[in-house]
Amino acid sequence: MKIKDIIYGCGIVKAVIESDSGEEYTTSMDIETNETWCTCPLYVFKKEKVCKHIIHLLDNMEIEKMPKKQFNNFLTGCMTLDAMMGNGFPQGTTVAVYAESGTGKTILSAQLALACIKNLGEDVIILETEGNRKQDYLELLYKFKDRWELTEKDISDHLHFYSVISGFEEKEKAMVKLLNMVGYDVDISQSKKGDKYSITFRERKPLLKSKDLEKSGLIIVDSLTEPIKSTIGHKSQNLPARSELIARMFSKLISIAIEYKTCIVLNHHATINPLQMFGRDFGKPYGGDEVLYNSKYILAIIDSDMSARAKFGKSARRFMLLKHPFNAVTGELYAVNLKKDYGYTDDE
Repeated sequence: MKIKDIIYGCGIVKAVIESDSGEEYTTSMDIETNETWCTCPLYVFKKEKVCKHIIHLLDNMEIEKMPKKQFNNFLTGCMTLDAMMGNGFPQGTTVAVYAESGTGKTILSAQLALACIKNLGEDVIILETEGNRKQDYLELLYKFKDRWELTEKDISDHLHFYSVISGFEEKEKAMVKLLNMVGYDVDISQSKKGDKYSITFRERKPLLKSKDLEKSGLIIVDSLTEPIKSTIGHKSQNLPARSELIARMFSKLISIAIEYKTCIVLNHHATINPLQMFGRDFGKPYGGDEVLYNSKYILAIIDSDMSARAKFGKSARRFMLLKHPFNAVTGELYAVNLKKDYGYTDDE
């Protein structure tokens, strides 16, 4: 058994470990919580909480190589949201935002993009996976330009748009193309029965242009859900392969966040338990534990309730913080207003 690659960043140590049988697994540890996880079947199927790959990582990692926290934050213009996140959204790390369809993930992304351009004077990269065009995104951003005192030219000049899929026929390759963007070539093959996936990774030059990364303070992946769904099925025997794809993606994203001091926001669709749809189950990000483990900040957008509507009307939304490396997570819901052509605000 040997470590083929190791990354220290965002408070997470990640290592690609080659087992004695030649299989490669991504093994990780959050040094702030001491939580460990692995993409091997023994761990994914929860037969063991600690596998031999985790033990190998613990025996060989060098914590002193972990970079010191040098995060800069940028404000969104919504005081409630900024306070929840610890005085704005942090650069140098990853943030997961999840919600049910139509709740307002993409609008929050638009607000973050404009806040980055206005407050930091830096560019924004959009990795689009759901078939929307660059012009669609620009038209959305233009709706909010007056709030930020920006012109259409200000916005278009600072936006770098990468379309991961250009047509329906490419949908099944979305996760592969997304990994191409960040620096992996990926070969995915199925067994003869079609019930098991085998994946091979090779380092490559990222399709993301270094000149764009150097100028950008924010990268938005909108969304990670569709590539996961379309590339690897949800059957239980596919979980290790799916976990490995997500783990490798986060390995590259964490490296980019640290190297370029950028905030990486990943949008996810929420999965809701239909048996608890009238209870307090607000769902989880599609992709499971691997998404939850690898995101240092997790924010949920939730539809309004009677209390929120009494304050803001039908445009009310609620935010809930589910993970934060420094602040206590209470599960409290905070009402905000999703104002037309303005974005998230505390104003009525």
